[in-house]
Amino acid sequence: ANASALALRLAAAFSAALGLDGDPLGALCEGGDVVSMMRVFHYFASNVAPGLAPGVPRIGSSPHTDWHFLTLIVQDRGGLQVQARDGRWVDVPARAGEAVLIVGDYASALSEGAFRSPVHRVLLPPAGEERTSFTFFFYARFDAKIPAAAARAAARRVEAENAARPPSAPAYNTLVKSAEAALALAERPFGELMLDKWRGVAANAAKS
Repeated sequence: ANASALALRLAAAFSAALGLDGDPLGALCEGGDVVSMMRVFHYFASNVAPGLAPGVPRIGSSPHTDWHFLTLIVQDRGGLQVQARDGRWVDVPARAGEAVLIVGDYASALSEGAFRSPVHRVLLPPAGEERTSFTFFFYARFDAKIPAAAARAAARRVEAENAARPPSAPAYNTLVKSAEAALALAERPFGELMLDKWRGVAANAAKS
């Protein structure tokens, strides 16, 4: 409840920062707490259980963006990193009593790119140590839709990013990977996007 209340206050702050009348971003998220989730991640050092997937490089979480509205993280030690615009990885310090905010692709699209969804990753702790993070994934309400103007702006950004990215470079935006998919955000409710994501997770789990 406290995490949801904080997330809604942040959505209101986003609306205010964008100079929007009222709180349209908060309105799109009102009720999102019923589909949002808190997950606890427990990371072990890379030397734990060496017989598991031998020869495969280990990392806590590979580079990605968060596809939903926003993420709140409370971590007990360092390991979270964000990628700067010049490609450098920057440590996000773990401080007692502080929560880390990560803007998601959905919020970035709603803001027409004013808020950036950062690429981030998690490193494993050093030998003999463990790391725990409480991670709250805050979702928009199930029937929320991105306005058509914002969807068109997202399509232009995705198209420009795809054109500028070398063929071998990964596409980190995990909400949409094409201009066509970005345009569809104006027609598809958030709940459909969420179900698509979880079906993909289930399919990957079945393959492994």
